[in-house]
Order: sequence, then C-alpha cells, then structure tokens
Amino acid sequence: MPSCSPWPQPSARRSPSRRKAISEIDITVIDASTQKPLANARTVLLGPQTASSLTTAAGAIHYIDVPIGIYRIRVQRQGYDPGVTREFDVLPDRAVEIRIELAKRAPRTGSPGPLPSPGPDSSGLKTIAVVAARAHIEINSVDIAENSPMRRLSDSLTDALDKLAGVTVTSDATDPSSAITISLHNQDESQTALTLDGIPLSAPGVAGNLRGIGSDLFSGSRVSFSPQAGSLGGSVNFRTLEPTQAFQARTSGTTGTFDRSNYSLAATGSLGSLGLALQHTWRGANSPLTFQDYEDQSGLTYPHEGESTQLGDFVKFRYRVNDDRNRALQQSRRVRDLRA
Repeated sequence: MPSCSPWPQPSARRSPSRRKAISEIDITVIDASTQKPLANARTVLLGPQTASSLTTAAGAIHYIDVPIGIYRIRVQRQGYDPGVTREFDVLPDRAVEIRIELAKRAPRTGSPGPLPSPGPDSSGLKTIAVVAARAHIEINSVDIAENSPMRRLSDSLTDALDKLAGVTVTSDATDPSSAITISLHNQDESQTALTLDGIPLSAPGVAGNLRGIGSDLFSGSRVSFSPQAGSLGGSVNFRTLEPTQAFQARTSGTTGTFDRSNYSLAATGSLGSLGLALQHTWRGANSPLTFQDYEDQSGLTYPHEGESTQLGDFVKFRYRVNDDRNRALQQSRRVRDLRA
C-alpha cells in the first residue's frame, strides 16, 4: 500500500457496479525507452488539494474522491529526469487517466563514477539483507462533498456536519440571527478551529460563528479530530468552488414546507491563464406563525414576522504564472465517465 498524505487517498480499483458519483484520477508511470512500468516513482498531485504517493509495482496510483479543479502532477524517480505535467481538469463524475513517460537521466560529462562498494574482505562485514520500510499513516478525519450521501440527505452543509459522529452544530432554530458554532467530541466551541480553504475564520481560542459567513457558498468540508495548537478539539476546513479549464455551469435548488427553499447558481472556467469561479446562493424560510396577530401584556396587538432570507455571492480568481524551470513530461490523458 503506497504511503500518501492525508488527502486524497489511493485506493484499489472498484467494479463499475459499485461506483459512486465522484471524481477520480488514474496515474501510470512508465519508462520512456522500454515502456515498462516504474515502481516507487514519487508523484505529487498539485491543485486545489495536494497529495504525495509512490507508484506500485505496476507503476500505478489510483485517487478517489478528488475535488474538482485544475491539477498538475510532479514526478521524480532516482535515475530519471523529473518533471511536471501540463494542467488538466478534474470534473464531476469523471475519471481522468494520465500516462506519464520518464526518460533516463543522461550521465554528466567528466563526473566521477560511482564509488566501489566495499566487499566482505575490506571491512570484514557482509550484507545479508536489505529491508525497505514505509511509514504507516493513520488518518483521523471525515470528508463531506457535494455528492456525499450525508450531504444529499441534509438541507445544508451545517446540517450534514451535525449528523456526523463526534460533531455538534449549535444554533437556535427559533432565532434566524443566532450564532452557529461547531463543537468536536464535546469540547468547547472555542477549541474548534474553522478555516476556509486553509484561511482561519476566527482567532485561536475564539469560537467561530458561521451565521454571517454564508455557508451555502461552501462546496464541502473536512473534519479533523486531531488536536493542534489553539484547537484541542480539532478543526473543520470548508472548501469553495475551484476554477476549471473547461467552462462549466450548474444549478441546484430545493423546496419544502413553510416556504423553506434555496437555490444555487455557479459557473467555472478559464480565459487563457486566468481561471475563475462564480457562485450565487439564496435561502429563505418562513414560520407557521407569520402574519398571526398576538396581544402582549400591555393590551397591544402586533403581527408576528417569521420570514428570513440569506443571500451569498462568491468570486474566485486564479492566474497561472509560467515556470520555465519545470521540465515538460511526455504524457497522454483520457477522460472516462463514471456515471455509466
């Protein structure tokens, strides 16, 4: 099992009948001259999220649950020239297959050759075995994406978080202006770090309030129960839409009782080196007591008002700066539909 960073995780290939509505990346690294797979090639996935892995004996890496966006892959292996692939899109319900060819590094002119290895007679020692070990990484986190079952069964992202074990979202349903806070493993809300694309939403040791941020603009979240400085309970990182190379547009909406409804309009794409992501959201609700007249202790009557609305707008720009130091790799790409 290749070692990897916490996100995303390499996984064994699944049968088509068990596939979910997710995005995937299949990477194959081969020798450019022999066309044979290269094992233990270090690949670094660069994009909205990053991951580092070693290829298997078949020269392959399979990533699942990949957030949409624009990615590149950096590859290196001992004895071969390193390099970075061209940018490619990861879109919803698509699997991207990347085939990378590495060329052997040419020997430097005038460079000294390898030092002779000492034999058993020179030192009196003899090598009887060579063991290569890889670190075991234990991940203590939970991810909620747009297509996660928990998200589809919930009215909002905060509702989906509240359904997770060990996560408590506190709010007052009768007060549309009340604070929304998150507690992990029954710790105080001030011990939960809230971040947006890695940017802190509150100071360390201060409970973050999601009421005035517009959580409908978040495309997903990742809950980590690992304690860290200033947040002993853990952290919650919210994600927003990422620009894509191809222009994409999406709409979604729900409606229910008491005029509880919401909709979202989003578009992503690129114009040359400039990538952009745009989103507009609206959420509204009502109360069964709205427009009902009540009499207070002074004898005056007043109409009850229980309507509430929330609007949100989001704009993200991404500009790619060319880096001449990156060596272009020979690569091929194929996109496969996961919905079939």
